[in-house]
Order: sequence, then C-alpha cells, then structure tokens
Amino acid sequence: MEIHRGGATWRGGMQRRPNAGDFLTRDTKRSPREPRQRAAAGDRRAARQARGPGAEAPSGAVAPAPFPWPALVGIAIVAAVLRQWHIRHGLPDFTEEAQPFKKAFDMWGWQRGAPDLNPHFFFYPTLSFYLHFLVQNLHYAIGRLAGAFHTRSDYLVSYFLDPTPMVVAGRLLGVLADIATVIGIGVLGERVRRGAGLAAAALVTFSPTMILDSRSIFCDTLMAAFSVWALERMLAYRADGRRASLIASVVLIGLAAGSKYPAALLVLPLAWVMGERRGARASWPWAGAAAAAFAVFLATSPYVILDFGEFWNGIARLGRLPSEGLLGSEEHRGLGYYAAKLGLELGWAGTALLILSLVLTIARAWRRRAAGHAAPAGREAIALWIFLLVFGVPISLGRIEAERYLVPIIPAAAALASLAAFDLADRWRGPWRAAALGGLLAALVIPGAVAGVRAASTGAGTTQLEARRWLEAHLTGRDLLVQEEYGAVLLTSATVDELGKSPAFQSASEPLQRRFRSQRTFHAVDIPLTTSGHATVTVRVPGGKSVLVDVFPHAVGFNQMFYDPPLYEGVDYVLTSSAVRGRYEAEPAAFPVTNRFYRFLDATSQRVATFHSGAGTEGPEIRICRLDDRAKSGIRARFGTLDPLWWANLVPEAFRDTIAALARRSGAATTPALRDSAGRPSLWVTALRSAFADRIRPFAQRMGLALLDVGRFREAERFGAAILEVVPDDGPACGLFAGATLKLGEPQAARAAIERFLSLRDPKGNGLPEVRLEYAKVLAQSGDREQARAELERVAAMSGTGTSVGRAARALLADLGGAGR
Repeated sequence: MEIHRGGATWRGGMQRRPNAGDFLTRDTKRSPREPRQRAAAGDRRAARQARGPGAEAPSGAVAPAPFPWPALVGIAIVAAVLRQWHIRHGLPDFTEEAQPFKKAFDMWGWQRGAPDLNPHFFFYPTLSFYLHFLVQNLHYAIGRLAGAFHTRSDYLVSYFLDPTPMVVAGRLLGVLADIATVIGIGVLGERVRRGAGLAAAALVTFSPTMILDSRSIFCDTLMAAFSVWALERMLAYRADGRRASLIASVVLIGLAAGSKYPAALLVLPLAWVMGERRGARASWPWAGAAAAAFAVFLATSPYVILDFGEFWNGIARLGRLPSEGLLGSEEHRGLGYYAAKLGLELGWAGTALLILSLVLTIARAWRRRAAGHAAPAGREAIALWIFLLVFGVPISLGRIEAERYLVPIIPAAAALASLAAFDLADRWRGPWRAAALGGLLAALVIPGAVAGVRAASTGAGTTQLEARRWLEAHLTGRDLLVQEEYGAVLLTSATVDELGKSPAFQSASEPLQRRFRSQRTFHAVDIPLTTSGHATVTVRVPGGKSVLVDVFPHAVGFNQMFYDPPLYEGVDYVLTSSAVRGRYEAEPAAFPVTNRFYRFLDATSQRVATFHSGAGTEGPEIRICRLDDRAKSGIRARFGTLDPLWWANLVPEAFRDTIAALARRSGAATTPALRDSAGRPSLWVTALRSAFADRIRPFAQRMGLALLDVGRFREAERFGAAILEVVPDDGPACGLFAGATLKLGEPQAARAAIERFLSLRDPKGNGLPEVRLEYAKVLAQSGDREQARAELERVAAMSGTGTSVGRAARALLADLGGAGR
C-alpha cells in the first residue's frame, strides 16, 4: 500500500523521510495517475472555496477547517491598539507633510467662500484628498451639532488655534486603512494555506513602518489597503471563477490607483490571474477589465480629465522625481536602501524565508513548465511575487528614499515568508513538523513583535515639540530666530496678520477671533528648502525665440544661497535640523556652502540647546545656537556685510557662459562679473530675475520685515536693497526699504527708491494712491513741503471722500497748511 502525504511516502506502514534531493524535486516523481489525482484534488479545493467557510461538505468528504475569524479579529484589535497608542504624537504641532489632509483642507475654499474640489495639485490622484475632505466635513457636522462650531469659518480658526481634533480624525482614516490591510492579508494568506494568513497578519500588525506610517497621514496606507484586497479578490476569482470576484478586484484596483498612481500596475497580476483562469482567451477580457479599472480611477480623480493641462504638467514633474532624487540624492538607486529596510522589517528569519519563497516559486514554475501541465498547488505565490515586484521594482530603480514606499510591499513579503515557513515545516513528519512549524513562526513573529511594540511606544514626545517649548521659554520680543525646515512650530505676527485679513477669519465667531489674536507671537523665519525639480530659466534669444537654460544641475543648488553668513548678522538664534543638515553633511563635496556655514556656526556661536530622539521621543536632532556679539563680529570680519547680489555669487560659470554666448549672437555686451561698468547687474544676473522672484525674494522679504520688527534697521535695509537691485518695481520691497531708511534718518534714500518705483509702475501719475500718500510723507520728512502738498492734493483728488486714503491725505494737507478738496 502506498499513500502520499505532503512530500513523505508511506509503504506498508513505514514512513520514509524525505532526503535532501526531495526538497526541490518531490513533485517530479509521480505515478501515471498522479496528474489526474492532483487535478481532481484541485477541483475539490476549488469547490470548497466556492462554498465558502463553514459550508457543509458533501457526503463522504472531509469538512474543511472553519475559517479562523476569531483569531484574525484578535490580531486586528492588537493592530488597532498599537496604531492608536500615540496617535496624537507631535500635536498640537502639526509638522508632517500630510498632503492628503492639507489639500483636503484647501478644498474648503476659504478664500473663495465656496468649496473647490479641483486640487490644483496632481503629484497624487485625488481619492485620498476626497476621503479626508469627507472626514473633515463629518467632523465639522458633528462639532456643529455639539455646539463647538457655529460656522465654517469657526472650523478654520479652530484649526489654527489647535489642529489636534482635525488631525487625529485624519490619522484615524490611516489607522482604519491599515487594519483593513491586516485583515486583507490574513484572508488572502488563509485562502492559500490555513495558518499562513494569521502569521502574515501578525507580521504586518507588528511592522514598525506600517505602525508609524498608519498613524501619520500618507496616501500609501490607503493604496496598500485597496491593493491587498484587490489581490485577495484576484485569487478568489482564480479559485472560483465568479464574475463578482473579478468585478470586485477591478473596482479595488481603480480605487488603489485613485489613492496613488503606482497601484495602476496591479493590472499586471490581474493579467496573470486571468491568464491562469482563461488561458489564451484572457487577452480581450483583461483589456476590458483594465479599462474598467481606469474608469474607476477617473471617477475618483475626475480633474485628471477636467484639468488635463495642469494634470499633465504635474505628472511630468512627478516623472522626473525618481531619476532626480530628493535633495539631489543622485549617487545611488534605491535598491540597496529598500532591500535593507525590508530586511529589518522581516528580521533575519523572515528575510531568509522570503528568499526561500522565491527559490521555491521559481523551482516549481520550472518543473511545471518542464512537465507540461499546470497543477494548482503553489501558484498563488506567483501572484504574490508579481504584486511585490509591481511595487518594488519602480522604487528600487529610483533615487528617492522613503520608508513609506514599503507599505504595500510589506504585506506581500509577510505572506510569502509565512507560506515559506509552512512549506519548510512540511519537510518534517509527525511531532517534528509541529515543533519545526512552531519554531519557524516564533522566529518569524517574536522579533517583529518586539520591534513593533518598541515603534508604537515612540511618539510620547517629539524633538520639535521640545524645541518649541524651549524657544517659548527663552525668546524675547526682540529676538529673531531663523530655522531650517523640520524645526519648531512658532506662531509669527505675519501669520496672524495674513489670516486676520482673510474673509473666512472675519466671518468667524468673535470669541474665536479674540482667542486667536491673543496668542503670543514670535519673530521667526524659515530657511527655504527645495527638495526636487529642475533649476531652469527661460531666456529670450535673437529672433524672438525662448530657450530653457539650466542654472544648476539640480534645483537643490538654490538652497545654498540661504547659507551665506552675512545673511545672519542681525539674527539672534539659528536652529538646525538633522532632517536637513544630515543630508548636506553626508555629501560635503556637493554642498560646500552649507557645510561651511555649519562649521562657522559651530565654531563661533553658543549651542544653547540640543534635542535628540530616543526613549519614546521621535523626530530629528535639533540644535539651537545663539549668535552673540562675538559671532556677529566674526561674520563682519570674515565675510563682510551683505552684498545685494550675494545669491548670484553661487551661480555656476556654465550658466554665465551660456548667457554670454546667447548675448554675442545678438551683439549685446556682457561680462562674467556681477555688475557691468555702470554698476548695474550684469546681463546674466538679470536673466535670473524670474528665478530670483520665485525662490530668493520671498525669503529676503520675510527677513527684512522681521529685522524691521525687532529694530535692526540697517540689516533690514540691506534686504530691501537686495530685492530692488533685481526687481526695482517691487512694491513690498520698496516699502521695506523706505521704512528702514526712514528709521535710520535717511529720507533721501527712501525718496529715491519710491520715485524710481513710481516711474516704473505709474509713470503718468494717475494711480497708486496708497503709495503716493506714503511718498508725500517722505517728501515732507525730507523738507520738500511744497511738493508734498502737491502730491497730497493729487491723492485727495483721485481718492473718494469716503476712503481712508482720501481722509488721510486731507488730514495731512491740513497739517501742512494746504486746502484739501
């Protein structure tokens, strides 16, 4: 008598242990009837799966084991607890990127007064935006019923007072999505092998990356949930052939792609599954299924069509990111980074089992191809590997390193490792099998559980929150802080003024308005950070044509313009964050200016506070340095005062040479120096006017206004002059420069700047009454009272009697002894 059971053969009641050769070749030795027997067994399994868990088995058959729903629900509860442990981490400081949440918040249309469902941002599709918009509206509706909000504007002001309730509601959406992923991979794994799904669900439950990303706000968690369930429905269709399973998988693929574009590649495992089910007849049905998934995608991101031009521009920029990297990270592709991160997620046992799964999957596919038939056993692993590669290959070829990109990969890897553990345990018989399986699952899950609990326990505090509390305790009203991105969140007077002028704020409840305006504000300026994109400008050449010219090889080249020491002569504190500083210091040759600044800062300033992550605290390392008189004297001694064209000194020679070549074609004179013989900016400098206005000017304006507020008038005047050097008709910069020079007792300088501005913006003299009113004040201060009266009469004539400008002009005329009309 001969009985086959799981790779061991019983003859006459004696068991033969499989030898080493059987490990990969046990399926190659079959009796002539074995293909028919295995096909029949496959049909019986398909019938059981079609009946579903708990269905009554036919007469004479062994009833399948009930689906382990209680165990899977218990695992999901553990997952929920871990993900909500510190769901309020970092709050009330909201420092994460959270694009879905913030774009959804913008959709309220605070400036327009009506919702705008067009995101005007297509780096991501819009399903996640709409889901967060729905969550925010539900939160608002509940709050209104409870009396917390009376108008939509109350919701806006409440957010700026304390975003915690809104952010927690948004984070809960990610937690729910991750729980759905845990359940989905459990159901999928149990479909393939009883017990393997529970092990895979446990691995995902304790994954540090899954825990930390689910309680933040990313598109990846939603995409992973839809993707895992799409794969589960694909395998259900492969097993039972039901149209409902296929339709569900197609809808879920569309929803996954609507959460994030890479999920559109799920049509590849769908093609394999349909080919398994239908054979050569699957081509046209698959094309129809892919088109249906695309239709679902469009239903969730309709402005892909309705605003196709902006969508296409966004996609073009997004398509460049993988090759460009973030912060200029072009030195290597992501394969090594993601392989190492995935290895840490799975542990040594999980990594070994994942490799074993690949070996077994390839070996089985090769044997079946050689045998000329397609037995069903183990074919699900192929679908899982296709799924893993669909998400893994693109990020491995790119140059962007972000742990959240592993979120859809970890569940598939967990399922494959778990299935490999059961396959390996099948090599033993009797009690040895149970012992081997228990040991493998323990080695697989226990290290992950320890790492997961440790990850979930972080977030009790953040370095950024600690830095904010230190700054609130030590900054005075005369101190100016300049900080890198990922630093402390401080409310500035500029933010209060900007929000206070908005129509939404003015229609909010009076108590909320007073509460918001009563908050303490600080003088703080953020250092701009460009992480990706091209650094190009459009230059017009002879013949009227325009060409794009590269300024830097990568847009991050602009970042170094904000690390020139003379910029900080009027600053009291500088905050650096390892999230930015660490990237620059990792490549000193690529970022010499920033690293020179860090060395100077460390050598001359006083480090007054440092905040590290660890022991439940997460976040980047933050250093706060104080620039005392010695440090500022060092700046003046080593680097001099701020040159208005400081930023242009960092423009590469290649750009200057290109502009010079273009100028020679038209016969224009040019020089590689910053200024020409008349002291004006050189041609290649003026060619950068648009880049300056977009990238440099906002920082210079904020710095100048902050310095003006703290009484550093000379330093403020330099930033105003820097802007006017390149953009002489810039109104805010003219106001900054004039205000600073008047405080310095230099009305003639203020007068000259305003006159130049008016000659460029209003040469006929019949407009800009607000500017002309200020011009009249400057004329009066400079002693030219007659011209001041003439200017005031002009302002009074062009302004209505009921306007504030008209009333001010008439009052000044009265003071000067003139008659207002």
